[in-house]
Amino acid sequence: MQYKSNKNNLVLFTKVISRVFILSTIILLFIFYKEIDINIDIKFIILYVLLAFFIIIYLPVVAILKLKRFTYTQKRQKLFKFIKLLILFIVLNCGFEYVFKNQNIDLINAICNALGASFGICYMDVVLKE
Repeated sequence: MQYKSNKNNLVLFTKVISRVFILSTIILLFIFYKEIDINIDIKFIILYVLLAFFIIIYLPVVAILKLKRFTYTQKRQKLFKFIKLLILFIVLNCGFEYVFKNQNIDLINAICNALGASFGICYMDVVLKE
């Protein structure tokens, strides 16, 4: 019974930390947009960067730990969906960059953006569910 409580606490912590990050992003955008120059904004920006690094590390680790409980077929389905979306996003990113920006395509940037988007779409439901 204690294990289920820990799972619920992990999901609750993930939801709270995600909402705090979204709220702090809105506050940070407001600070930059209004060009507020107070003493607290530097401390807030430092805390925001630290929170961002924490989330960048925390969410993939939780997703990987929760994937251990999945069956082989579920893991395979998630992986195929991830690979399909990764290829789709790379092709779309390179195509739009070629058509709208310039002839020089930044492949590293396209791969990084596609990795983030694909991982977010495929595995965030794993992180936010019990």
